Amino acid sequence: MKKINIMLLLMVSFFLTACATSLTPQNLENVKTVGVIDNFPDTPRYNVVGTTIFNNEYDKIDDKTYKALLEKTVVERLTAKGFKVSIIDKKQSNNYDMIIELVPRDLYQTPETFGYGLNQRSFLGVRMPAFTYVSLNVVPYIQGKVMCEACYAANITSLKIGDLPNSWQALNKQHQDIARDAMNDNIVKGVNEVMIKMGL
Repeated sequence: MKKINIMLLLMVSFFLTACATSLTPQNLENVKTVGVIDNFPDTPRYNVVGTTIFNNEYDKIDDKTYKALLEKTVVERLTAKGFKVSIIDKKQSNNYDMIIELVPRDLYQTPETFGYGLNQRSFLGVRMPAFTYVSLNVVPYIQGKVMCEACYAANITSLKIGDLPNSWQALNKQHQDIARDAMNDNIVKGVNEVMIKMGL
């Protein structure tokens, strides 16, 4: 019962989506061009977290298509709203009417979940279900002013794939495909949820 209560608490925290401020049509009336700065790591994390630090295994999912999907989802959504959108670095910020920064975060009260990835945790030696996740802030700036300080989204999908091996490469292809599909879905849903909350 205790394990179930902990899982429910984690699931509720994973699905938290917050936005303190929404952009209004007045905020956006002079915005024609948008520069997107993507601060996410190039590849997602792959972590198997044990009861103690001596049981932890850290790896990465060596595939840059996830970051590309994150950027593509943002660009397509903003383009559909009528903006001219580019992926940029910070030194180009002055050339755009609005900047949107994609900032990776840890899931609420869940260390080792920075940005996006595949994770499995143990509680008192018992493995919980593996899950994929995305956790991000989307921070818009207009004329250097932050327009939304707490625009946050987190999406998680629990996977029925048993215990994870110590590395992504050791995970069989069928389970890799399941994880890949779930993570792609998390990315698209997370971006769209937070941007709807922002008024974009």
